[in-house]
Amino acid sequence: MTTHRLLLLLFFLTSARFVQATDCSYHYFIEKHVNLSVCRNHGRFSTFDILYYKGAAKSLSDYIAIRIKQGELENKNFEIELYDPILSQPQLLLTQGKKGYHIMAQHLRIEQLMQLADEFSKPEFKILNLNVANLYGEENEKQYNRIISQMENILDRELSTDMKNVLTKTHTLWEQGALKIQYAKGELYYELHGKRLNEQVNGGMPGVIQNRYILQLPKHFVVYEDSLLCKKIEIDNSDIWYGDMSVEVTGKWINFLYWDEYRYSYSYDKNRFYKVEKSSQ
Repeated sequence: MTTHRLLLLLFFLTSARFVQATDCSYHYFIEKHVNLSVCRNHGRFSTFDILYYKGAAKSLSDYIAIRIKQGELENKNFEIELYDPILSQPQLLLTQGKKGYHIMAQHLRIEQLMQLADEFSKPEFKILNLNVANLYGEENEKQYNRIISQMENILDRELSTDMKNVLTKTHTLWEQGALKIQYAKGELYYELHGKRLNEQVNGGMPGVIQNRYILQLPKHFVVYEDSLLCKKIEIDNSDIWYGDMSVEVTGKWINFLYWDEYRYSYSYDKNRFYKVEKSSQ
């Protein structure tokens, strides 16, 4: 068996072991130099987790393009699998073959993904497989801590100038009317009429009706008319454990649903929210 086939076999066998032991909802993000697969426990993957990794894939592809242009990486794709920490043990697997670079790990930030891309540019690069499987209990504590420390030393290094420059680039991930969800410096933010809003991007998708923009925040709805905040109300989402409320626009109404159950309705004419009472059945 050739070295290339042996490395691919190791990668896919390890991947198969992860999949068999998990209950994943997969999301895929494809860019010019990146094929990113992210596993999350069913129902725990929020709308903005998806948007974060969409932006991360774009930034990572931009960074890899720089490394290819500089001759430090070959022009081949990065195949990346990231797994939910709740469903997997800490692991970091880096391999490469003739057709691609391969990374398998738990969920990572964009800065950490860039650091891993740099690992493949080292002349002395060799297959890396850091795994703490079955290393639990006092008798294995030192070995467990040593492996975790090795991972941290790779993932949490200081950012290079190229990394910092790539992170400053803004990517528009969603847009409707004058409202955008932007990604830059590893963060998501709202932009309305070209100005950044202070509202936290952490909830379901916005609702847009004529010249009004309704944002779902962790504990509030806020309504902007053109560029002005015209309403803010507190909401009770204590029983929303998995996922987010979806948005349905009907005429001059916007409905917010959780698992196909109506929770809130907003009237454009009255600029008012109504809480939908749950059925007793």
